[in-house]
Amino acid sequence: MNIHIFSRIATLLAFIPVVLLAQPTERLDTIVSGSYRLPATITYPDSLTPSLGGGQEEALYPAILLVHGSGPSDRDETVGANKPFRDLAQGLAAEGFVVLRYDKRTFVYRQQSAPDGRDITIDDEVTDDAVAAVRHLQTLPGINPRRIYVVGHSLGAMMVPRIAQRATGVAGVVLMAAPARDMLTVVRDQLQTLMPDAPESVREAQLRQLQASAPDAYWRSLDEYSATATASVLPVPMLILQGERDYQVTMTDYMLWMFYLKGRNNVSWHSYPRLNHLFMEGEGPSTPAEYDIPSHIPPYVIKDIAEWCS
Repeated sequence: MNIHIFSRIATLLAFIPVVLLAQPTERLDTIVSGSYRLPATITYPDSLTPSLGGGQEEALYPAILLVHGSGPSDRDETVGANKPFRDLAQGLAAEGFVVLRYDKRTFVYRQQSAPDGRDITIDDEVTDDAVAAVRHLQTLPGINPRRIYVVGHSLGAMMVPRIAQRATGVAGVVLMAAPARDMLTVVRDQLQTLMPDAPESVREAQLRQLQASAPDAYWRSLDEYSATATASVLPVPMLILQGERDYQVTMTDYMLWMFYLKGRNNVSWHSYPRLNHLFMEGEGPSTPAEYDIPSHIPPYVIKDIAEWCS
């Protein structure tokens, strides 16, 4: 698999950093997922020391796992000058959560990201490592194993229902800019937005190039998975967030999520008029150039996640 081509849809990534006056405590860690070892960082609230253990569940801290979007990404989900996952972790830690983030397998192992030399699948890229990370969180001292939440963005959000299905004990999930349609349809819409005046044949050539960058097994594994169908039978609470200026995962996806999950009393929704795919504020139509501007997750987004998970 050509990892660099995947960076073209790695704009299905990122949160934007939040600036804090005080830096919370952080500790380096490692997620073991099969034969893979993924460097990680745990961010703690100031009131919790990393060595804390024992005690009653109500005295322990809730925890959040961050799951990346597509493309090879470090634990901070670095995008240009921004380190979105680092700043999201610090913001949620300030709200009283222990937050775990890790280097993505395709960032650490690149072409060796599939075991035994076989072709990579979406579970190799996302699901298996996230499930291992949830299980790791459940063993850490100071954490309430019954209050672990999974927050995913874009491709990571799309896979969150499967992650919660396979990782026993997840208390709830947050989907930020989650595709409700198949990935190639989402990318085709992106190309239409970015290249509105190009002949359709040119856009289709770009799409075929993307398809050729990953093995057939990868695309089959995506085709065989339905995020909306999996979520519709998932019993855990869900929070679905969407930027209304997002041209990559659009309000069409958001409305589809509302359609497929209608009638569920444990699903909450929120869309933000000024935010784009990166949950960055702006005015007018969103463009890729916005992502090169250092920015921050607005405090109200972090508050919405923290209050829902509380």
